[in-house]
Amino acid sequence: MKSQDSKVEDIVNNSHNIDSLLADMDAIFKLFLFARSLTPFIPEQKWINAETKDLNLIETAPLYQSYGFDASIYLRDSSMQYSDWLSTGDWINRSFFVRIYAILDSLGLVKYMDSILLNTADRERCVWDLHKNLRHVLVHSTKYTKILKNQTKGNYRDALRLQKKLYPLLCETSDGINLDVAKFIIPFYAEFRDVLINHLSEFDSFSCDKNGNFQGIINLKS
Repeated sequence: MKSQDSKVEDIVNNSHNIDSLLADMDAIFKLFLFARSLTPFIPEQKWINAETKDLNLIETAPLYQSYGFDASIYLRDSSMQYSDWLSTGDWINRSFFVRIYAILDSLGLVKYMDSILLNTADRERCVWDLHKNLRHVLVHSTKYTKILKNQTKGNYRDALRLQKKLYPLLCETSDGINLDVAKFIIPFYAEFRDVLINHLSEFDSFSCDKNGNFQGIINLKS
């Protein structure tokens, strides 16, 4: 049986802290914004114009320019359908939520955060539960249209209920889950980060044991 000191050493050697966790998450967020800067929403009429003309120029949206991404996209006549273009952007949106969840789950943080927020009926719990339910909805669908067909399923209902509670103005203009980058994903990610900061900053180091359980050390250097 390992001594307590050797267990602590294992955690330290295979661990994160809040800064390294946020660095990993922010790298995914930056990659997400970069990918979306190259796959912006294009009005259908502009897409049709690109099919009937030899060339159509799309500039990077100001939103992505504000994050340092700037490109010129040339749409030429191709076999890609408009629905395929929309699905590409949607796939990137979904992948962002799934990837962030995977990072947290690999550290045992999903079960840990569930336990410490279990009896919390405030906004933090709603933010956490919304991310979990969105991940379960988005990971099991190949296209957003298929998500809409699953509105009677528990994760979808819960995600929609929580999104309406947290972002009521956003949901006024949408019949279902809204993955608008500027109005939802960016502000939600900022709030989600704050939840993690509030509950993990006390640990000098944390990791996941072989059973998938969260292990944290406080005052590691004292």
